[in-house]
Parts: sequence; structure tokens; C-alpha cells
Amino acid sequence: MEYIMKNKAFVFGLVWTIFILSAFGRAQNTFGLQELIHRALKQNADVRVQKAQTRISGLERRQAVSTLLPTLDAEGGYIYSTYRNGNPDFVGANGQKEALAYLSLHQPIFSADDWGRLRQSALEHKKQNVRFHQVQQNVILQVIDGYFNTLKLRGEKQALKENLHSFRLMYEQSQLLFESGSVPELDVKKSHVEYLLQKNGLHRAQKDCQAALNHLKELVGLPLSDTLKITDFPPQEVRLDSLTFYETAALQNSPEWQALQLEYKQALLQRQTALLKNLPAVDANLYYGWDANPPLAKNNNGWQAMLNISLPLWHW
Repeated sequence: MEYIMKNKAFVFGLVWTIFILSAFGRAQNTFGLQELIHRALKQNADVRVQKAQTRISGLERRQAVSTLLPTLDAEGGYIYSTYRNGNPDFVGANGQKEALAYLSLHQPIFSADDWGRLRQSALEHKKQNVRFHQVQQNVILQVIDGYFNTLKLRGEKQALKENLHSFRLMYEQSQLLFESGSVPELDVKKSHVEYLLQKNGLHRAQKDCQAALNHLKELVGLPLSDTLKITDFPPQEVRLDSLTFYETAALQNSPEWQALQLEYKQALLQRQTALLKNLPAVDANLYYGWDANPPLAKNNNGWQAMLNISLPLWHW
């Protein structure tokens, strides 16, 4: 008997420990409106994705700039050519066995494609920055809307809970009056139906309130398993400006309008780049090294400078 009691105490203690750990394992989060907005701007998935897109456009901008900078390459090799009567079969070959090694410096001077790519990357980076601010604004508006919607549903739930208590008392009172013969049975059924309707309304309000909280968790990057509590919004005085002020501010600060302007500039730039492709492309090259037949002699290195101009005559 004593052994069984000890086992029961052990099992009870184990279950109680698991309950305490599970209760404290769930994160308790209490936020106001400002805290929700701050967390959403840091943890929201849409904001983080657009932030990564903005970084990618910045790297593409740097890559476009690098195409205008000089490049330095090293090349070396060993060539064997067939020959007849001591002469190589290929006209461009220096001999049967040829060794070469040199450094080449390439500097583009003008290219319509490189110039257009550079301008396009600058506009694309600006557009991604504008989209980043647009996503931030959209998330802020969603958080504000979700916050006040949750407060409204929470108030409705509390009001329905208080009303449910009143309707339950009215139902119990009608039962007592019916038993005493003061009211007919129909009044009892009516009060019972009204009580059930209030109860269903409370369950629906609880479900809607939890759905609104889950939507807020998603916006601010919280797991759905965590507990979220929001504090009330303190009353504040709001003063509105004139309609002209808001119209001007919308045209100057609207991300949608700024994005459309940048897209229009990109379209004009594409047309300008297409026209510039009719101009010649210019680049300069400098080579330094050696290209000789073995045995290699001393001081046989040299250099060569080249200026290339390519003029398109016909392209489909």
C-alpha cells in the first residue's frame, strides 16, 4: 500500500512538472501599438524579403559599375604545330613548338550596352528602395488595422460575456416563475432560446478575436503557439490639415507614384540605349609578355598597345 502511494505521488509530481514546464514554455508577449509596429518592421516576412531584394539590386549596381573599370588578366600556354620542310602548317604559328605568357590590361571606353546597364541598375536600385518603403507602409497599415480590429472584437467579446450572464439569470428566473405558475411555458422557451443565441454569439466573438490575434502574430513574426496580449490604445487628440496639404504630400511621398516615375524613366532609358547602339564601341588593350620558340632567349619580352573601334553596320 505504501509502495502504491509513493508511485501515485511520483506520477502526480511528474504530471504537475510537465504542466508547469509547458505553461512557462509558451512565450508570453504583451505589446502596445508602437511595439507591434516596431516588431513587424523587423520580423515581418514581406519586409525581410523586400529588404533582401534591395540588397541584391545594390550588388547588381556594383556589378554594373565594375564593367566600366579596367580588368587585368594573365595568360600562358604551350603550342605544338605540325610542319613541313621546317615550316609550320599554320600561317599564324611562330614555329613547331611555341611558348607564350603575357599580362593583358583591358579598359572599355564606350559601350552602349555597358552604359545602359549602368543607368538601368541605378534606377532599379532606387525602385527597390521605393518598394521597400512601400512594403513597410503596407505592413504598418495592416498592423494598425489588425490592432484596432482586435480591440474591437475583444470589447465585443467582453460585452457578450456580461450579457450572457444577464440572459442566464433571466432564463433561470423564468423557470422559477413557470414553476410557481406566474408565466406560461412559452416564456421559458423564449428566454432559453435568447440565452442560447447569446451563448453562440459569445463563441463566435471568441473565435473572431482569436483569429484577429493570430493575424497580428503573423504580421509581427510571432509563432501561432505563442500567447499575444495587446494593451489598450490611449486616447489622443488628432488634428487634420487641409485637403491640399494631403494631396501634395501624396504626390511627393507616395511610394506607388515614385515607383511609376522610375518605371517611366527606365522605359525612356531602354529607348535611348537602343539608339546609342548605332554608335561605335571603343576599348583599349595593353599586352606585356613573351611569345617565342624554344630555346628561350634573354630579353625577348615585349609589349603591345591596341585601340579597338567597332562600328555596327547592319543588325537585324
